Amino acid sequence: MKLDRSVLRSRVAEVEKLVADEGLAALMVYATGSALGPSSRTHGYMRYLCDWDSHHAPSVLILRPGSAPTLLVPNIFMVFLANQYFWIEDVRFVKVPDFAREAVSMLTQSGLARARIGLVGRNEMPTPVWEGLKDHLPHVDWKDFTPALDARRVVKDPLQIAMHACAAEICDEMFATLGREIRAPKPAYQLQADMERTARYAGCECCMTWLTVMPKADYSRFFKEECSRVPQAGDQVFAGIYIIYEGHWGHAIRGGTFGTPTDTHRHLFDIALEMEDAMLALLRPGTDLNELQSVAEKIVFKHYPRADEEKVFRFRHGHGLGLSYEDPISSTPFPQLYDAPPKERVPVEAQAGMLFEFHPNLFVPGVGGAVIGDMVTVTADGPRILNQFPRELITW
Repeated sequence: MKLDRSVLRSRVAEVEKLVADEGLAALMVYATGSALGPSSRTHGYMRYLCDWDSHHAPSVLILRPGSAPTLLVPNIFMVFLANQYFWIEDVRFVKVPDFAREAVSMLTQSGLARARIGLVGRNEMPTPVWEGLKDHLPHVDWKDFTPALDARRVVKDPLQIAMHACAAEICDEMFATLGREIRAPKPAYQLQADMERTARYAGCECCMTWLTVMPKADYSRFFKEECSRVPQAGDQVFAGIYIIYEGHWGHAIRGGTFGTPTDTHRHLFDIALEMEDAMLALLRPGTDLNELQSVAEKIVFKHYPRADEEKVFRFRHGHGLGLSYEDPISSTPFPQLYDAPPKERVPVEAQAGMLFEFHPNLFVPGVGGAVIGDMVTVTADGPRILNQFPRELITW
């Protein structure tokens, strides 16, 4: 499945009209590629506007209403890639230190040296690029255009949901791969490689996993030095998946036991499932999304009234998902529980077409952990889970 170019041309035309309506002469978007995975907050804007992926490098898109779009890429091989597979015709090879020089030249030639220009990606833009823009275009009034694009990305259309459903299916295949491969005695990092091969084979441009294999699960383990344990009978086994498929994120988590689970493992999983079911029950158009994180936390404290004193670790119980791992606006109601609490709770209303990753979780020191994660979209009638892999305590 791929986005038709007509969809992208339509998006660009609509955004260019919005740029003009806000009194801006142009829009400049700085973005990193998919190789940064969940660490990039800018990649999703580039995929939304033109579906370009610069993979391990950054790129710049310049839109000037009435003129053809221009893309700046810092690698000559990306020009070859773009010429064969990309729809924008004006693609220029410009090294990152020269991004500002090329942009200044374009905007000056277009008579925009004293204009109001929209900007996206300032938070990830290298200092020399930003300083070059300011120094050589001192009279330009730069306006943060991020909020305008954020508002357009909150609700997904049926085509976008279908793309995410493809990503969810790949996640399911990766869990099935783990179920097959875990019987061979091999360390967790090799099991991660097996899962990631499934994703790459299915066409994902980015894949990252965590795999916790411990008698008492303690946290999400990502890296080789912490993923060397060979599964033993009675171990808890939790698998977390992060993939990008044609620009659209897939994210899911499943957990269980290698062999027969103990009563403690079952009890912990039942808590996590109770949390997710409570979040799902609340998810309707019009719901304040802040309630979802709150209801999950209430269940933690129902079972562990002294959770904070006992240092029961939790990461946030969900977030928005889309062309970014943390889609803007819809992720705000899900702050990380280990961060300082937000100064005020801003209401965010659920809307049909929103997409989330729900992953309620808890890790109890000396006891073990539990987590379950699903991709969930909002419909007029309530939630729809995109993943099909069983929502149960897995006997791996």
